[in-house]
Amino acid sequence: MRKILFAVNSIRAAAIILIITTTLSNILGVIRDHFLAQKIASSQLDVYYAAFRLPDVIFNLLILGAVASAFIPIFTTVIHEEECSLVEETSGGEKPSWRLLNNLLTGATIFLLLAIVLMFILMPLLMGWLVPNFSPDKQRQTIELARLMLLSPLFFGLSYIFGGVLNCFQRFLVYSLAPIIYNLAIIFGAVVLAEKWGVMGVGLMVVIGAFLHLAIQVPSVIQLGWRPRIIIDFADEKLRKIVELMLPRTIGLAANQIILLFFTALASAWSGTIAYFSLANNIQTVPTIVLGSSLATAIFPHLSKQAAQDNHAEFSHWLIKSFRYCLLLLLPATFLIIALRIQIIRLLLGSGHFNWPATIATANILGIMALSLVATGTIPLLARGFWARQDTKTPMWIAIFSMLIAVSTGWFLSAKYQILGLAAAYSLASLINGCLLYCFLRKKLTVKINWLILSLMAKILFACFLMTIVVQLVKGHIGAIVDMDRFWGVAVQFTAAAIIGAITYIFALWLTGEKIRLKDEDIHP
Repeated sequence: MRKILFAVNSIRAAAIILIITTTLSNILGVIRDHFLAQKIASSQLDVYYAAFRLPDVIFNLLILGAVASAFIPIFTTVIHEEECSLVEETSGGEKPSWRLLNNLLTGATIFLLLAIVLMFILMPLLMGWLVPNFSPDKQRQTIELARLMLLSPLFFGLSYIFGGVLNCFQRFLVYSLAPIIYNLAIIFGAVVLAEKWGVMGVGLMVVIGAFLHLAIQVPSVIQLGWRPRIIIDFADEKLRKIVELMLPRTIGLAANQIILLFFTALASAWSGTIAYFSLANNIQTVPTIVLGSSLATAIFPHLSKQAAQDNHAEFSHWLIKSFRYCLLLLLPATFLIIALRIQIIRLLLGSGHFNWPATIATANILGIMALSLVATGTIPLLARGFWARQDTKTPMWIAIFSMLIAVSTGWFLSAKYQILGLAAAYSLASLINGCLLYCFLRKKLTVKINWLILSLMAKILFACFLMTIVVQLVKGHIGAIVDMDRFWGVAVQFTAAAIIGAITYIFALWLTGEKIRLKDEDIHP
């Protein structure tokens, strides 16, 4: 039973576990956003989301790039060498993999603490640049909240390193439970603490949730054989390789952070728009995380292993299979979100402080951002195709180019279209990022996939157009017979349209000869 719960030896089983738990986590994330929008005014939500930006910068630049793109491939290689008896234990009986982990944990803790202290000191100056259009009182609140939440990158940083270890050993269950605990903590803050303490109460639970995100994973890593030890060996070859690989990824993440910081600075001129943009982005990322990132996370250790063994045929097979699966699910999700965007926002956010103008604004942002849903959903998978081959430079240059597109078009479009212009710029940059990753990666595969993908896209688009027509018809008929001023009326309209639309999509796809479940023989090299 323990093996069933904690060890997953099948990519399909890993993907199923991650999809289920990620779906639950994202449902809780939606509930979290519902209570935040209900309990906190939009102007105060601006403070909350703006305060998140700088702590996120620390985590993204120092940890996220190292774990996803560098640590997992290198750690997987070390484990493979141990299994093949190519490396020996250290003089103290410690496996090289655990020595590498302790070395990374020590170094990460030192650099995270230094970054946190530095940002704590510079926070007033940095916030003056980030939200120049906030009133002095809102800037003060944002500074205080951001300083409180500076503890979260430390906990998240260590947690993601442990999560990388669990990924390498295919212990996906505990790893995937961590964000569920985190979201529950924030929900508690929004429901219980926000009324008395406002956004500071929610910020406190962000820190506690980040600590719990770490705490739930540590016992499983200890169970695998790890024992904590302080090691400072910056000359270690494997650690230097991780740093070498992570630097391009960190630059790529910095490009994305620049986009978010730049957009936050521009959006601070219009009250409530930082909250609208963040809430719409959170909703838009639900299908990308559930359908895209979960699959990419499940398959990444396998891709890294095949790349380490120079098994290019198997590497290509699983990458193409996963990409086709993402297309089959993300394209119809795009059409559904655009067609039902008003209903989605009304159901998830439309209560309490979140009034009708806020609903319309957020729904319009969501519709624009959904245009890049396929790109944002497949970018994690495509990027891991490069990382597994220990190539982090190509995604870096693509991310930098996409950032330049986002910043320039965001500056231009926001002058006329305000927050909608920023949403359009963000979608355009994501589309360019995804397309370039695909174009460069396909050259490295052993299979020529252009015709396979174009044929599949044509079938999916045909099914999506039929689905959209049916959804619009169902919306009109249901809307005429239920009370659309009530929550239950909107819920009935949305549920009926979504279910009948999904059935139509599956049926139309079947008419083309395509199925959601892909046949291996269609894509074997």
